[in-house]
Amino acid sequence: MREGWVISCIGEIAHAHLGKMLDKNKNRGAFKPYLRNLNVRWFDFDLSDVLEMRFEDDERERYTARKGDLLICEGGYPGRAAIWEDDEPIYFQKAIHRVRFYEPERAKWFLYYLYLCDIDGSLRNHFTGVGIQHFTGEALKRFRVPLPPVSEQQRIVAILDEAFAGLATTTANAEKNLNSARELFDSYLNSVFNQSKPLDFAHSSIARGVQQRSLEREVHRKSDPGSVTKTGGRAATTRHIAGKKSLCVGMPKLSAREGWGWRALDELARMETGHTPSRRHPEYWGGDVPWIGIRDAKSAHGREIFETLENTNELGLENSSARLLPSQTVCLSRTASVGYVTIMGRPMATSQDFVNWVCSDELYPQFLMYLFLAQGAEIFRFSSGAVHQTIYFPEAKAFHICLPSNAMQRKIVTMLDAIREQTERLEGVYHRKLANLAEAKQSILRKAFAGDLTSPPLQAVKEAAE
Repeated sequence: MREGWVISCIGEIAHAHLGKMLDKNKNRGAFKPYLRNLNVRWFDFDLSDVLEMRFEDDERERYTARKGDLLICEGGYPGRAAIWEDDEPIYFQKAIHRVRFYEPERAKWFLYYLYLCDIDGSLRNHFTGVGIQHFTGEALKRFRVPLPPVSEQQRIVAILDEAFAGLATTTANAEKNLNSARELFDSYLNSVFNQSKPLDFAHSSIARGVQQRSLEREVHRKSDPGSVTKTGGRAATTRHIAGKKSLCVGMPKLSAREGWGWRALDELARMETGHTPSRRHPEYWGGDVPWIGIRDAKSAHGREIFETLENTNELGLENSSARLLPSQTVCLSRTASVGYVTIMGRPMATSQDFVNWVCSDELYPQFLMYLFLAQGAEIFRFSSGAVHQTIYFPEAKAFHICLPSNAMQRKIVTMLDAIREQTERLEGVYHRKLANLAEAKQSILRKAFAGDLTSPPLQAVKEAAE
């Protein structure tokens, strides 16, 4: 430790106590806005959702934070903290510690130190509780913090303020660019399947570039899948549920764009489902037949799937309603987690949580996958259920899709694949940049609390941003 520095417990340099407990039956007084731990963010407060509870006049001093007080979450996100900078005091509830330092300059220093302990994981050593964790008042009082002389501390905090302001600006720009990269693919995907707008392949520079590519792709053809569903149960519903992106239940009222047409999906693909072999028979599990569950579909959403978390076997198929479906079968989750879509990269089976389509030569599997992917939250308009939303088979059997010729389907898939590839490359760049910024922040803080931060670390900020 640097000469002149000391180690002190918070209980020695500040007074801390919790706010008021929320009790609608016992609380008296006038309604006042108060802070919950949800309102406390790192270095700031989210005041968009501030609630009110009753406080009596003689509770004002005990349960309000004034300018310069440090507020620390006791639960929720234990240890997260910010300094109240408003001239107007504010009340706070029991899930928050108010820490008032005897030397007010120490508040910002301790805030930075808490943040370092949070991002390096050491703060968790001070929590209690196995499931829901708490940063108790006793633990806070015993918490040890390195303290330089006040003048040196003020110099270091000024450097940290400058560095963190630069990091915050750079991080915000990186996050903005990351969101823009994601929106690039989503925007083009939505434009392709929105029948109210013409299809424009000049929509983006990426699309213009890939038009020069060969559109000949390897197509995994299958024998005629047949037109008879094997799901059994109720017949297709006769009601109509409108959709906005080339999918609806029943014959649509929305006209198709030029070169596209509405068709019943069961005319283009054979609908299948799946089943879960009995868990009471371990011999049905652990074979060589991949079995798609919800977790598999979530991790492979919008992609081909080749491996699954669990496998079944021939015995499991023979003793259940699960079926071995061919490669390139399109799978859509229909229960619990509605809307995950994937394509089998090899013969597989699925649970009963899916409705599956074995496509004929008229329907390109990747085109159908992208069509389902484009629905987003719109997919829920085809589901129902009081507790858990489910797309029931009568609705799935009545699906109608809007599609162009097979050649145009393949061209669209080529375009979407290329844009997705570019989007994911950009996302990787910005994820790495954000990781570098987080690492730079931790490195700067470590130097600060080791007494090695002598000048603004502009080079570290610059390198992290590149």
